[in-house]
Order: sequence, then C-alpha cells, then structure tokens
Amino acid sequence: MSIGSLAALLESNDVPLPSQRSLVEEILRDKRAELAASGDAISQLQFTLNTLQAKHAELASEISQYDSILSPVRRIPPEIIGEIFLYFTPVMHPDSESRNHDRVNLPWKLGHICHLWRAVSLSLEQLWSVLDLGAPWPVGDRTPQLLYPDDEKYFTRSISPHCAEGYGTAAALEYIDRCLQRSSDRPLSLRLWTHNFAAVPLLDGFLKCSARWGQLVLVDPESNLLNRLSRFAGQLLELRKMAMSFMHGGPMFFFQDWQCIPNLTNLTLTRVFLPSESFMYVPWSRLTRYCEIDCTWEFDWLEGTGRLASYRQLTQLCTFCLESDTPAAMEPLLLPNLRAAFFAFRGSYGSPFEGIQSFEMPMLELFSLRYPYALELSDCVPAYSPRLKVLRAQIECVDGPDMEHVMKTFPDLTELTIDIPSFISNADILRLIPFHDELPLNPKLQIIRLSNRSFVHNRCHWKTLVHLLQARFRPAMGGMSALRTFEFSTDLSSDENVITGLKALAVENRWNIIVRNKIEFLPWHLDELNV
Repeated sequence: MSIGSLAALLESNDVPLPSQRSLVEEILRDKRAELAASGDAISQLQFTLNTLQAKHAELASEISQYDSILSPVRRIPPEIIGEIFLYFTPVMHPDSESRNHDRVNLPWKLGHICHLWRAVSLSLEQLWSVLDLGAPWPVGDRTPQLLYPDDEKYFTRSISPHCAEGYGTAAALEYIDRCLQRSSDRPLSLRLWTHNFAAVPLLDGFLKCSARWGQLVLVDPESNLLNRLSRFAGQLLELRKMAMSFMHGGPMFFFQDWQCIPNLTNLTLTRVFLPSESFMYVPWSRLTRYCEIDCTWEFDWLEGTGRLASYRQLTQLCTFCLESDTPAAMEPLLLPNLRAAFFAFRGSYGSPFEGIQSFEMPMLELFSLRYPYALELSDCVPAYSPRLKVLRAQIECVDGPDMEHVMKTFPDLTELTIDIPSFISNADILRLIPFHDELPLNPKLQIIRLSNRSFVHNRCHWKTLVHLLQARFRPAMGGMSALRTFEFSTDLSSDENVITGLKALAVENRWNIIVRNKIEFLPWHLDELNV
C-alpha cells in the first residue's frame, strides 16, 4: 500500500484499515528518527555557535584591552592633562537659588578614574584651592540631603544639627586641612553654605589660612558667622573677590576696618539690605567689578546718600551688573572707566530710561539690557558710547521701531543680539547687506543673534535673510569682517521651514548657524562676570 492511499484519511475522520494503520506507524517511526537526527544537528550547531560567540566576546575583550595600551590618551603628557583638568575647574556661583548646581568637587572625582589621573589631580595645587563647604538644605524639605554617597566627599552632606559637636564638624575640618595641605600656598576660593551649629568652628578653621583668601562667597550666612567675621582683625591681602547672597534678603556684612582687604576689586551682592552706614564702609572707589542683584538701599537716589552716593565713587569700575525692580539713576552719573554694563529691570511702569541715558559711559564696549517696556530702543541705550562693540537688548515691548538709528549710533558693533517683538523690518536687514560699492551698516559684525519674534510679521522675507548670511559669512568687500556666528531662536512650530532652511545652509556652506527651539540669549551678566 502506498502513501497516496492515506490522502483520503488526512482529509477525513474515517477509521483506517489495518494495512493503513501499519503504514502510518512505519511512517511515524521514520519521521521521529529524522526529527531526532535534526535535533541532534541543531544542538551541535547551537553548541558550536555558543562556543564561537564566547570566543568572539573573549577576543573582543582582549582586543579592547590591548587597544587601550595604544589609546591616544596615554600619549598625552601629564602637563596637558593637568591643563585640561584646570579648564573644567567649576566657578563658585554666588546666588543662593543655585541649590541644584554642581558642587565644587572636581579633584575628588578625577582621583577615582585611574592612577595617572589621581597623581595629576593631587599634583595640581589650583584644584585643591577651591573649597566649597556645607550643602544647602533642600527647598521645602528639612531632611538632610546626601548629595554625594562617596565617603571621600562626606563634607558636602547637609549635616543634622544633632551632630554639631560630632562627626559632621570634625569631618569638615579634616577636609579643610587636607585641601590646605594639597593646595600649598595658592590663593584660596571659599564658598560657605553653613548652618548655625557649624558656622563658627568652620570659619575658625578657614581663618587660620586667612592670608591666602583670594575669593570669598557667603551664601545665606548666619548672623553668628557674620558677627565672627566682622570682628576679624587680621590682613586679607590676597582677597580680591567677595560675594554675599541671601535667598530672602539679609543685612549687609562689612568689616570693622575695610583696610584689611586693600586689594578687593570684585564685589557681588544678591538680595542684600544696605543700611545708611554700610555704603560708607565699602571701598567703592577700588572696585573694578560690581554686581548688584535685587538689593535694597535705605535711602533713595535723591537724598545724596546710599545708592547714588556709592555709585559716584565707582570711578575705577570696569564691569557693572545691576538687576532690580527699580530704574537706574535719574541724575548724571559718570563711570569713566566702565567697559561692560549689564542692566536688567523688571518694573512695569512707563519708560524709565532717562535713568540709563544719565549714565555717562564714554569707554563702554559691551552693553546688555533686559526690560519689559520702552518707547524706543534709542531711549534705553547709552547716549554716548563711541567705543561700543557688543549690544544686547531683550525688551518685551517697544512702541517705535528705530533699529536703523541704533545701528548708525554704534557703527563699530561686533555683536548684535536683539530679542524685541516686531522690531526688525526687511529694510533693516537690507541695511546690513552691501549695496553696489557701499559698505553696509556695522561692517565689523561677527556675531548676530535674533529671535523669531524680532522680525516684523509678514514684512521680512526669507530671501533677504539668506542674502544677509551670504554677504556676511563670505564678505566680498574690503573693510568687512566675516560673520562667525548667526543664532536664531524660536518658540513657534510655524518656523519649521525657516529652521530647516537655516540648518541646510549651515551644512552646505559649513557656516556656524545655531538654531534654538527656545528664545534664550546667554550669557547676560553673571556668566561673563565670572564671579
């Protein structure tokens, strides 16, 4: 009987005949034997595959290990590695709201990478001269927060007041001693985020090396710490930078005799109350950098004391940052050596820029302004600053567009940053493009930053912008500087075509065109002040 006779049985439920049953049993024996054989073959192949995969992984691991011997990083001299480490040394931000910023713990991290990096980090005295002591309490939470679980960085814990006399303070003092030893005789940068229980012991530890203080940052300092520091009778000859910051406001700290810091040139005050007697003690006339954020003065501008009287002493000032709810001075104020001014006002009243016009800044090179409202941009830029190179303006509303007038007022601009709604017309863009043999306005521009809302709606053309980029990135006329950076910021999904076009121009021409999906122009003040 043939296999073909079983076809009908495969398509029905009929009972097989004895001969058909014997044939099916014979077929099953053959198929099961064939299945077993194929299973054995699969097992053998799977074993071979597993063996090859294990061998492959082993070889890849060995190759990686031997490749590491030839890694370029091994050929970098320790001196160059040290320079790279120093480049990433954190800056101690003075603002008390910067509670989530990275802590200054660079040398500890570097020492955990490898033996060479540890040796290099231990040899760099500058890395160990930055001491950031005491972690801030988490906002809205009284529970101590462990920022770093590593035992070698236990000093950054928010230590409970219950261990004031115990492990926490002792560990912090041990950390101070270790850093002082490794930093040798380098000037020290200190930032204190201390609590009542540890303020005085830790400060006493620092005072032992007060002759080396180069920068001092006090964040939400407690009254007992300020009282202890105000009675300091030594000399701080290396101290050049000082910052004081409160989260919710606090009194101005001053030494009994400011002559103990004769070389102080950089002062930052954030949410500090300055009583009438404070301004008389601060060495305003020696400052070259001054940053004031949301501070309160006991007297106003017109009484001849307090703020205005202090500002009039800033004759050596080179960098000035003023952020406040109030406008600037309403009386003439001469700052003869000022090079960089950063003004940010949040008031919502009228146009107070008679105050900015009253600032006489003949040497000014950088001017940055943030404000909600102005009649015209020309009302809120310096009246006479012929050396101005950088102009940044972020204003929520300007009634009268006068872009061309401003560009003519400052012909030597190298950077132009504008974030003002409906401010730039198509004609303004054309004035930045050469026409025949005529140089455009601001021929020395190297950086242009514009927001999408700065263009007058439906009156600025894509072709004009492309023409501007072509003419500026590849200037064909003498007397023009090549554009280095063009930045476009937008918060509108409707700008998708513009974004795509700008990115295509950047790729095709290798131009440095930066497109951001958020209107944000930085730095405005603190980053460049490097406090």
